[in-house]
Amino acid sequence: MKYATRTRPHHAATTVGLLLIAASASAQTPPATPPSPPASAASAPSLSGPKPTPSPKPTGAGSTAAPATAAADVRLTYHGGVKPRVERSGSAMQAGPLLVELRFVGVNPFCYEYRTNLGPASAQAAVARPAHATAPAPAASGSAIGAAHEAVTAIAKSRTLLERTMREARAEQDALPRPGACAPSVPDTARAAIARVEQRQAVWLNIVAEAETVLRQAERFQHGSGADAAGNIESARAALTAAEQRLKQAQAAVPKPKPGKQPDESGVQAAREEVRTARRRLRRVEKRSRRAQRTRQLSRAARVLQRQLRAARRAVRKVVRRSQRAQVLLASAPVSATFRIAQGERLVPQVTRTPRGRRGATPEVIEAEPIDSLAPILFDVGIGPALTFRNTRGFAVGRAPTADDPTNTARIVRTEEQLNMDVMVSFSMYVWGRRYLDDTLFHWKQLLPRPMFGISLSQPTTSVYAGLSIDPIQFLDISAGVRWYSSDKLIGPQVGDRALVNPNGSAAAPVVQEEITRAPFITLTASTDLFVRWLKRSF
Repeated sequence: MKYATRTRPHHAATTVGLLLIAASASAQTPPATPPSPPASAASAPSLSGPKPTPSPKPTGAGSTAAPATAAADVRLTYHGGVKPRVERSGSAMQAGPLLVELRFVGVNPFCYEYRTNLGPASAQAAVARPAHATAPAPAASGSAIGAAHEAVTAIAKSRTLLERTMREARAEQDALPRPGACAPSVPDTARAAIARVEQRQAVWLNIVAEAETVLRQAERFQHGSGADAAGNIESARAALTAAEQRLKQAQAAVPKPKPGKQPDESGVQAAREEVRTARRRLRRVEKRSRRAQRTRQLSRAARVLQRQLRAARRAVRKVVRRSQRAQVLLASAPVSATFRIAQGERLVPQVTRTPRGRRGATPEVIEAEPIDSLAPILFDVGIGPALTFRNTRGFAVGRAPTADDPTNTARIVRTEEQLNMDVMVSFSMYVWGRRYLDDTLFHWKQLLPRPMFGISLSQPTTSVYAGLSIDPIQFLDISAGVRWYSSDKLIGPQVGDRALVNPNGSAAAPVVQEEITRAPFITLTASTDLFVRWLKRSF
């Protein structure tokens, strides 16, 4: 029949195509590995999918991508959902260089496409497959068909199996989520549906191959029996009726027998032979007719099976492709990303998720708290008040009586004797360990004295400080030591003595000498690094 000669090569080509699709999916998928954090993991595929969008480079010229195997200094966790957030574990200000690791929890690759400025994220593990379904099993060849009624029975059985295959394939296709599905359970549903498709795929392909085998055998049987269906049963019955009438006429034409003579029955014998021949021909024609009827029934069944076979192939092909696309989407779900930040650099971790299946959708950017990779501080510059343990001195001429001389005459008096307060700028070096602009308030090394040097803001050229410094609270220094500064020394007259008299009769000013004075001091200074940290955190 015409349709049989067309479909035979088509069956073989389609079966090979389905087997290649299944084999490529199983060969390209790596073994399942458990994801590392407990997140809604999906698979890292080896199927060829859409190329990932390049991630923007992070802030900081010295930042470089780092392998995920190193121990991270700062761990970030992205939590997906309706209100996504990024949580941090570890201080945001640490001594650099820093290794930052970002892990993803609760991501839905069917709803969003994810990117991060920490570099490309590692893919997820492959979708786990049952061991018995890693590759399609070879199609069964089927038992040989020896008669038309056996072909009809085999076709009916194949139609039943194909109908079940189409129902299962369409149900699994509907169960596989499409891009844009944003329910929280979508990734788990997709993984379960993919596992079912992988498990049933070999069975479906066997059913399709078995149906193709049945169709080929039925077509071969039709070619062998269809040519025998050319008899005409009506003409054979008419010929038999005519032969029987001639037999009756021949029997009637035989004369009555005479004594001693046999009647001539040659005409009757010939008529009987003609009747036997007509009956044999009728039986052959009836047999051919029944065979032709079964052939027509088989042809109708074969045509229906052929249409059903095409529909089943399309259904299996669609669900396999949908499953592969779902695996590609699951594979795009990020697990973690790591990045190294150089000293003195700042990074603002960002996760950008773009909705899938919605044209013109605005990407959503989720930012974490800035992370500072702190550079070491070797020197300290502080500013604050200083107290010198020697009061100030000033002398002048005044009129005041004394116990020894009650007269009101001009005398030398001390006009100034106050606390010797000053504002100084201190310089010191962290000789016992580097310091950083982090959140540390106290460390035992801060109590180890370090040398310091300072100058006075009121007497920048005539006063210096030297001593030791500690900072019980980081960058808040307490210093003590010796101060050298210029001050007035009274030469004469002494305090309480009569003032000298000028030639014009007026009292002369006391004679003083400017000399270098040495005295102990204590100071409380605040490091300018605190101001720098405030600027960095605020701006």
